[in-house]
Amino acid sequence: MLFELGVRSIEQSKSFATIILFLYGSTFLACDFRPLYSTKIIGYNLYNQIFTQIDIKTTDNRLSQILRNAIFDRINPSGIVSKPKYRLDVTIKEDKAEIMLLRESTLTLAQYIVEVKWELIEIITNKALVNGQNERTSNFFINSSEYANLRAERAASFRAITELADDIRLHIALYFDRTGGERLDNQ
Repeated sequence: MLFELGVRSIEQSKSFATIILFLYGSTFLACDFRPLYSTKIIGYNLYNQIFTQIDIKTTDNRLSQILRNAIFDRINPSGIVSKPKYRLDVTIKEDKAEIMLLRESTLTLAQYIVEVKWELIEIITNKALVNGQNERTSNFFINSSEYANLRAERAASFRAITELADDIRLHIALYFDRTGGERLDNQ
């Protein structure tokens, strides 16, 4: 009898788990959930058909070059743009602020702030399709070693830049996903 109760309990929990999985899966179907970079659902491939046609223009400083390369690594790993349809204009501003002196007064916490303004422009019409402004803050410690300070600041800037590049790629991908891969003429 005890064995029968255990078997019955296991069978009930299996059917309960099956119902939960069914309900969980159907909620994604009901809310029109689909992968952003899937070619089967949206009918075009963002990486091969859209992202490879974006050229990136930045200012001529080192931080802008690092951001440009980070964006290219995310949207067009080959880095080759033969016939660009779109131009991504990017301006970048950086700031560093010391915010806290610790009790020992040997370490100071600093913030490295990077602000990016960007705009995706269709080259033929010179019309802005989508734009945005993103900001990232990365913290690092300043201590008595100058080399350690330079390495910490460089690592903080790299963390901020890579996160900004991911944000920009996501915004552009969402724009093309909403518009079906083409510019909306009725805007």
